[in-house]
Amino acid sequence: MSITKQKISALIHWLETLRREMLELEASYRSHIANIHGNHVNGARNLLHYVALRRHDLQETQIELAEMGLSSLGRCESWSLANIEAVICVLRILGSAGYPQSELNCQSVGGGLLEGKRRIDFNAEQLLGPARGGSVRIMVTMPSQAANDYALVRDLLAGGMDCMRINCAHDNPDTWRKMIGHLSKAKLELNRPCKVCMDLAGPNPRISLFDSFDTSRKFIRGDVIRLTGNPSGQTGMAEIGCTYPEIISDLKANERLFIDDGKIEAVVRHTSENSVEMEITRVSPKGRKIKAEKGLNAPDTDLSFSSLTDFDRDILPFVVEHGDIVGLSFIRHPDDIFGLNEELNRLKGENLGLLLKIETVPAFRHFPRLLLAGMRRPKVGVMIARGDMAVESGYERLAEIQEEILWFSEAAHLPVIWATEVLRGFVKTGMPGRGEITDAAMGGRAECVMLNKGPFIVEAVRSLANILNRMRAHQSKKRSMLRRLAVSDTFLDWHSHENSSS
Repeated sequence: MSITKQKISALIHWLETLRREMLELEASYRSHIANIHGNHVNGARNLLHYVALRRHDLQETQIELAEMGLSSLGRCESWSLANIEAVICVLRILGSAGYPQSELNCQSVGGGLLEGKRRIDFNAEQLLGPARGGSVRIMVTMPSQAANDYALVRDLLAGGMDCMRINCAHDNPDTWRKMIGHLSKAKLELNRPCKVCMDLAGPNPRISLFDSFDTSRKFIRGDVIRLTGNPSGQTGMAEIGCTYPEIISDLKANERLFIDDGKIEAVVRHTSENSVEMEITRVSPKGRKIKAEKGLNAPDTDLSFSSLTDFDRDILPFVVEHGDIVGLSFIRHPDDIFGLNEELNRLKGENLGLLLKIETVPAFRHFPRLLLAGMRRPKVGVMIARGDMAVESGYERLAEIQEEILWFSEAAHLPVIWATEVLRGFVKTGMPGRGEITDAAMGGRAECVMLNKGPFIVEAVRSLANILNRMRAHQSKKRSMLRRLAVSDTFLDWHSHENSSS
């Protein structure tokens, strides 16, 4: 490649344009930044810089910079403006443009790569506690059994659990209190720290069936179903209800509705005041029955109800008293976070950590705004809840979405929990699938990996701890760490042997 002064000058001009846009976006959010907690001010500014940067397609720029042996901006999440400025500095030197280097501060907001990583590590420890051996933390969802089985909780803690997760959609305060009591005892016995994360249930619309519904029927593509609050009793069309009837008035024509974790996909064809008619557009070729209590997902719909339910409000005093972290489920809008903050402040829970569970398409669409709303609290992190997100976004988009969540969270200097179905086969059967091991290793790019309950959960925790410990020397976020590799020594030993033999 021929590196001309004209090419260098053009790159400098383009990068200076990007830099100006990054600073302009920060300036336009000055009043918002004033409400950010002191722990996160630099993270909020860097997030805004990264948002401005990612408005552009930089693929051609990356290739040009890489061909010059410069940073291609591909790992700039945690130090976006400083990375741009550093590249401009080097380009000016290469082009002998005569610019004084003092015009740009190459260690500006974000403070460079190491400072960005330090801020992420600090925020992760504030929220999740210290990581054992400097590795990624492990969060474990408690089964009901944990309330009556101290040995299970102790073995999980000894095996590598760093955070106990209690799903408040299940069990009750008496059961949760026993789980936490077992953990407190185990922490004293093993002299190990462990946080308690309590996930609020949130609104989880589910199917309800009327007495007239034929539970033996299998629905196929093209069938029409009426979702209603009041069954009409008409024959010829199946009618189902919903535990959140508000969804009926929220749905609009041509919006999708997923039933039973996406096993049935339907599209709204007609709406009325008390019902919607929807056509099944995707289902197993053999058809599928519709059962009560199966979930409903409406990824295209602007739902009117809050992510904080009356049940969530009722249990918040328990969460504030006994938990270290509260997980907000089914977030869709910054107002959901502000509503929870008001409740926590009323209960004197200002220091409680906040976990933003990203599991809906609206949450992903508004993700930078959700981060800025969450950063008003001193301790905050993000959970990639891949189960519901896969249903809402479509499995084809899940890999893309989880990457973007990792990038924007790193830009905000916030820790991430990699969740849902990690080592699922191992937890259930004691034998992991090959793909599960790769998925678990990929989780090492987050600050914490979550395991769900199952009969082999203790063994899975031990294996996950081993996997994460091995990977930490090879990977930091999406950066490959070039530690010494034994395979290179083996090759050179063979080469030396071949030469001496000849």
